[in-house]
Amino acid sequence: MKMIQKLFAVSLAIFAQQAGADDKIPVGDFIKSSTYISAKISPNGDYLGMIVERGERDVLIILDANTLKIIKVHQAQENSSVGVFHWVGPKRFMLTTSTKTGRRASPIYTGHWVAMNVDGSLPQELNYLGSQNVVEMRKSNVIKGPLVLEDIVPEDETRIIVSISEYSEKGISTKLVNLNTFTGRYEVMANAPAKNCQFTLNKLHQPTYALCSEQPDKDDDEILSTQFYKRVDNEKWLPVGQNVTSKNKTRLLTENGDGKISAINSDGSRPSSFGFINTTTGLYEPLHQDKTADISDTIFASDDVTVLGVVTEAAVPLVTMLDTNNADSDLYASIAQAFPGQFVDFADSTMDGKKILISVRSEKNPGELYVYNRDTKQVSFLLRSRDWLKASEMAEVKSVKIKSRDGTDLYGYLTLPNDKFAKKPYPLIVNPHGGPIGVRDNWGFNWEAQMFASRGYAVLQVNFRGSSGYGDEFEKKGHMQWGDKIQDDIIDATRWATAQGYADNDRICIYGGSFGGYSALMAPIREPGMFKCAVGYVGVYDMALMDDAGDVAKFDDGRDFLEKTIGKDKVKLKSISPTDNADKIKIPVFLAAGALDRRAPPVHTERMQSALKKAGNPAEEVIIQEGETHGFYDEKNNLNLYTKMLMFFDKHIGKK
Repeated sequence: MKMIQKLFAVSLAIFAQQAGADDKIPVGDFIKSSTYISAKISPNGDYLGMIVERGERDVLIILDANTLKIIKVHQAQENSSVGVFHWVGPKRFMLTTSTKTGRRASPIYTGHWVAMNVDGSLPQELNYLGSQNVVEMRKSNVIKGPLVLEDIVPEDETRIIVSISEYSEKGISTKLVNLNTFTGRYEVMANAPAKNCQFTLNKLHQPTYALCSEQPDKDDDEILSTQFYKRVDNEKWLPVGQNVTSKNKTRLLTENGDGKISAINSDGSRPSSFGFINTTTGLYEPLHQDKTADISDTIFASDDVTVLGVVTEAAVPLVTMLDTNNADSDLYASIAQAFPGQFVDFADSTMDGKKILISVRSEKNPGELYVYNRDTKQVSFLLRSRDWLKASEMAEVKSVKIKSRDGTDLYGYLTLPNDKFAKKPYPLIVNPHGGPIGVRDNWGFNWEAQMFASRGYAVLQVNFRGSSGYGDEFEKKGHMQWGDKIQDDIIDATRWATAQGYADNDRICIYGGSFGGYSALMAPIREPGMFKCAVGYVGVYDMALMDDAGDVAKFDDGRDFLEKTIGKDKVKLKSISPTDNADKIKIPVFLAAGALDRRAPPVHTERMQSALKKAGNPAEEVIIQEGETHGFYDEKNNLNLYTKMLMFFDKHIGKK
């Protein structure tokens, strides 16, 4: 453990000035990267693999699972990160790389996979991207283009099963192949029975069923025509049941071996459900559906096939156990009982199921890893994320339900300062999330909200319409509502916080990043007098500019998204652009952007700065940080940003 801490240690000297006489937790302690992002245990339990953030790059660290001694640190090529990794054998794994465009944007995966041993020996490219000679590569049976991992064969680390596809206007043609992880060569196992197929494989790693879909109406991407298939005699696909045309989108999970395939289904409107595909009829049969929230996670047994339960997350994660006859259900229940108020997950397990890697986290606990040993029936602590922050010193987070002005139910989180501060009502920072479509705030540890709360501020986060996690219909409500009903939701949530007595009506500021940065400037336009200051971070402020600047409009999907979510009406775009309504912003403003941001280029911030100056209300602080992108990585840059931001809040809504 000391070695891990040493690996990630950053001198606290530059943070010392943040600790005052009142013993506040230094700002730098919140900014520091967590000890790990994700972790997996090797098939025989000897090794632990962890993806860890190192500034702008994520690396893969292989540890001895018993001593936590570092075996090897695997880095991607310059300017790339380790994106995802999978164990493919007791001493061998595969990984793909990604590029990161800032903390506010999802990583972009390269699709290039490499396999190697834990010590880095015998590396082998599993697919090739770029300008290699396609004809020659096909002759040598190596994969040219992307691959999708379908199954591992942990008892035989020489091979994995992947799908490879060819794309055309008629759809995606896919085949399943055995891929040798030491040579990179493959052998075809099966060709898909139709276009656009998903597969399941049995315990012998053979393909058994496929669900294929096509879009019958090219102008309506919500309607799908689906057909279920069964593979017989290990060579032929036979259709099962009728072809079904509907809005249902079904994601296959695993074949249970009892005539059912677990799956998650969305009907295009309500929250998604968990259920099974009946392999006799080919029809989806729902088993569990929450009236409010999507299926956000599944709890698998140690066999990595049986679904023990599902998770929904309107606000706090709710675990519903479905297979109570499985011995692992009792095990999960007993372990979860040992961590009341926290979310427990079976993160991974060994091939024989005798060791289970357990993840535990909460709104106060950034995350802990434990290992359960089935032979000894003992749970052993492994390591803690952000070990330097004590859960007992973190702020309370309330899960809240709010009714908007049009009757829409909204869910969110209210972080409240702990007892050493004055009682409510508190000064409030309203913190809308990015997106706005298909993104949400989640329950769990939020270092930013905890940092603000450690300075005496309450923090309000609301999943406004358009947020993911509440069904397709709720998400669709956010389209064409950037500057209108989404802002109304944020404003209504703020009114709720004051009406409930949590927030001081005279001390409210708004701060957000990305779309949240847009909201930080747009909400005060929409509701003059409510907010006393605003902070826009890596935000977009000129809607007409979205078609010309930034990486969203460079892709067909991105252009389709913009047309669907903000439209092309120039008059409307001006009406919802903070840059065109700067004269209505009568409060102090703080702006921050990354000089290399491709998602929300700094020209947005520069135009906002100019518009405010022209309106007679120049921004009090403007940071356009060199070397940063869509969200800052460098700890010194973040320390500068948040130190100045806290000073800004203290000045305008701090102590009376």
